[in-house]
Amino acid sequence: MPEKVFKANLREKTGRRASERLRKEGFIPAVLYGHKEENVHLSLPRAEMEQFLREGPRTLDLEYKGHTEKALIKDIQYDALGTEVIHIDFARVALYERVTVSVEIETVGEPAGAAQGGVLEQPLHEVEVECLASEIPQRLEVKIGELDIGDTIFVKDLKLPPGVKALADEEQAVVILRPPAPEIEEVVPEEVVAPEKVPAEEEAPTEVSAEEKKRGKEEGGS
Repeated sequence: MPEKVFKANLREKTGRRASERLRKEGFIPAVLYGHKEENVHLSLPRAEMEQFLREGPRTLDLEYKGHTEKALIKDIQYDALGTEVIHIDFARVALYERVTVSVEIETVGEPAGAAQGGVLEQPLHEVEVECLASEIPQRLEVKIGELDIGDTIFVKDLKLPPGVKALADEEQAVVILRPPAPEIEEVVPEEVVAPEKVPAEEEAPTEVSAEEKKRGKEEGGS
């Protein structure tokens, strides 16, 4: 399949303000580097480039100033919301050059053990591989239909295309079907009984002194 050719423009000015101006005009700032050659600052039409990125290929031809170079997408930078592409890094590459790239892992199917409450976990969503620049897989599919509770698919179990080598630890888990979480019984708090109110003791009568008794008699007799 022939490489997609993008007509790019050379960027005469670089920096934050110049890049923001390009984005407003419908372009994506980019840089091309590698092979011990000078870095080239480019701009690419946004609509066309975003469509290409959605399709998934990793290599393309960049044409600028009457010159064409084969390039590999090395890094894509997005805005703070993660929705708009704001910059792309390209590396010069030859189709028969071996490169290292990260490839997305996509699960296919529904685990058999899900019917018994199994919970699917995917610790690894992409894996770094080494392959020819012309043979970069768009994604790696993992069939999970036969997974039962307790089963794990490791990096060593991935079905890689010929000539593609996974660089991750082969014992690293890709997907796991965990047993269902145990049900936690709801603990009903015991009813708290308020202690009975104990009536206060009646106050003892105040003792009258002998002098007060005598005074009382004298007052009564007068």
